[in-house]
Amino acid sequence: MSDLFSTHGVEFGLPPNDWGPPVWLHLERYTSEPGHGTPEPRKPVLLLHGASANHGTFTVGKPGLASWLYDQKFDPWLLDWRGSSLVVAAPENETSLRDQPDIYNFNRAAREDLPAAIKKMRLLGVKGPISLLGHCMGSAVVAEAVALGHIEAMDVDRVVLIALGLFYEAPIDSRLKSEERILERLSQAVGSDCVHSIDPSIAEGGELLHDWPEELKNLYDAWPGALRSHPEDPDRVNAMCNRLSFMYGMPYHHKNLVEVIHDPSNPELLNQFGAIPLRMYLHAARNLRRGHATYFDEETSSPRHDEFVSDVARRRFRTLEKVTLITGALNRLWHRDSIDRMHEWLSRGSSRSLQTFRKHIFTNYGHQDLLWGTDSERDVYPEIAAGLREPTAAPGPSSKIASAD
Repeated sequence: MSDLFSTHGVEFGLPPNDWGPPVWLHLERYTSEPGHGTPEPRKPVLLLHGASANHGTFTVGKPGLASWLYDQKFDPWLLDWRGSSLVVAAPENETSLRDQPDIYNFNRAAREDLPAAIKKMRLLGVKGPISLLGHCMGSAVVAEAVALGHIEAMDVDRVVLIALGLFYEAPIDSRLKSEERILERLSQAVGSDCVHSIDPSIAEGGELLHDWPEELKNLYDAWPGALRSHPEDPDRVNAMCNRLSFMYGMPYHHKNLVEVIHDPSNPELLNQFGAIPLRMYLHAARNLRRGHATYFDEETSSPRHDEFVSDVARRRFRTLEKVTLITGALNRLWHRDSIDRMHEWLSRGSSRSLQTFRKHIFTNYGHQDLLWGTDSERDVYPEIAAGLREPTAAPGPSSKIASAD
C-alpha cells in the first residue's frame, strides 16, 4: 500500500433518507504533503474501485494510478463506497449487513454514495467541476448515477469508465454461473447462519478465511480445472486468485502484472480483495442476465429497467464535456462487448459524438491489469488522463487497437 495518504481521510455516514439506515463510507485525498492541502491549482478527480476491492486498487504499481495522477497535477480522491471490502469489514456496518442486507446494492451506491462523496469533497474545500473515474463495478455505479440524474450537471464535467458502463456482457462461464441462481437461493435463507457476504480471502493455512455456504462450495469444487488460474495447492495467493476467478471471471492477464501482486514474500493480492455483500453479488448477476443495469428491488421483467438506457439517460451523458470508455481486448471478467455496446448506445444518432465519446480497447490487456500492468503507465494512464482533463502533451506510444469515436 502507498504511504502517501494524507490525514484528509474521513469516515462519513450517509444523510438520512427513506431507503433505510446509513452506511459508513471512507474517502481519502491522495497527496504527497501529509496534513496539508494542495497549494497549486489541480483538477479534482474522484475514483471508484470495483466491488469487493477497495481504494488500494489505485495505489498499486510503480507508480499506482493515484500517484501518477497526482504527479500530473490532478487532485485525486479515493472513495470506499458500499461495495468496498473495507466498508463491509467496518464494525459500524455490521448491523446493517446483518439486519438490512438489501441496502447493499448498486442502485443505492449510485443514488447515495457517489453524491455524498461529492458533497463531502465540497465541504472539504474542493471547487470547480469534478472528473469521475470508475473501474469495474465502480464504473457501473458512476454510469448509473449519470444515467438516472443522481449527480448535478454543475458538479461533474468528465467521466472515465473502465471495463463497464450500463451494459453487461461476460464470458460464457460467468454467464452460466449466473443462470444457476444459487445467489438467489442463498439470499432467501433466514436464521443465524444466513450468509450476508462472500469472501474469497485465504487464511495462513490455505483455507478460506470465512467459510462459504455448502452449495457455493460444491459449485466451486465442480468447477473445471481448465478454468482455474493455478493448480490447486496450499499456496494462499494462488488459492485466492482461483477463488476470484471463480467468483468473477479471470481478473487480470497474469503476465502483465506488476510483481508485487503475486510476490510470495509480501503478496499485495491479499490486501486488494475481500468480502462482497451477497445482495450486491446477486444484483450483478441479475444485471448480466438482463444485459444492462436493473433496479434491485424489482423483477427483471419490469419495463422500468429500460430507464437506465432510455433517451433521457443518454441525453444526461451528452451534457458532459467528455466520456471516455476503456477496456482490454483480453478482458475475461467483463467482455469488451460491455464497452462496445456502451459506446454504440452513447453515440447513436449524434454527430457530436466524434468529440464527446471516446473508446479505447487495449490489445494486450485484460481487466485489473489495465491499472496494475508493468506498462500501464506508458499505455493506459495517458488515455485516462486525457479523459479526465485535456492533455498538456501528446500521449506516449500505446498498445491500443482502437480509438473510436
